[in-house]
Amino acid sequence: MQVVIALTANKADLSEFRQVSTEEGQAYAAAQDLLFFETSAKNAFNVNEVFLELARVIPTRMDRDLETQSAELKAKPLNLNQPTPQPQEGGCYC
Repeated sequence: MQVVIALTANKADLSEFRQVSTEEGQAYAAAQDLLFFETSAKNAFNVNEVFLELARVIPTRMDRDLETQSAELKAKPLNLNQPTPQPQEGGCYC
């Protein structure tokens, strides 16, 4: 399963001290398949939105991953006549 990560640029209320542009942050997040948000913990700007978006995206990605795994399992034939591996002498499968 793929982990969902939100890249959060905090201190949006201090834009005059910005070290990374919004465009740079968005480009990096897109290249790494991350969610991107600019937030301010000081005035609660966009903080709830980060968690709401994570709550929306996680089930969607889980469903997508399950569909992919299901398709992979369906593509592999199951051989019920395959012999069971036997333990080597002096060993056991305990």
